[in-house]
Amino acid sequence: MRTATALILLGLALAPVAAAQQAPTAQPAILSPTEGATVASPVTVTVKPADADSPGMAGMGSGAHLHLFVDSKLPTAGSMVPMDARHIHLQHGETATTLSLPPGRHTVQVIEGTMGHTITAGAPHSDLVTFEVK
Repeated sequence: MRTATALILLGLALAPVAAAQQAPTAQPAILSPTEGATVASPVTVTVKPADADSPGMAGMGSGAHLHLFVDSKLPTAGSMVPMDARHIHLQHGETATTLSLPPGRHTVQVIEGTMGHTITAGAPHSDLVTFEVK
């Protein structure tokens, strides 16, 4: 009986630890445009960091920031994010940027990167959002 009680108490004590380990990692998100939307150019892209209350990205340290990918695939871990019209660095905590895009189908996605503009393995990222510019 004492063994059963001890096992139950141990299970109850460890339950919060197990739940914390299984909790999903917060992901950044594209708030606008929305999936399947038809919009006019210029397009304002609005994003939400994974942890809106923390200027540091998911424990990645000072200087970590979101990288917005426009009509471009996310890089592999260890890759450096280029600085050009298809790879926008939201280095100062920006949550919106305006893009001049030609008519047609476009995609946007954000991923967290380091101060050195590299992507770490398992870096939080948004879902890919596809939209049409009229």
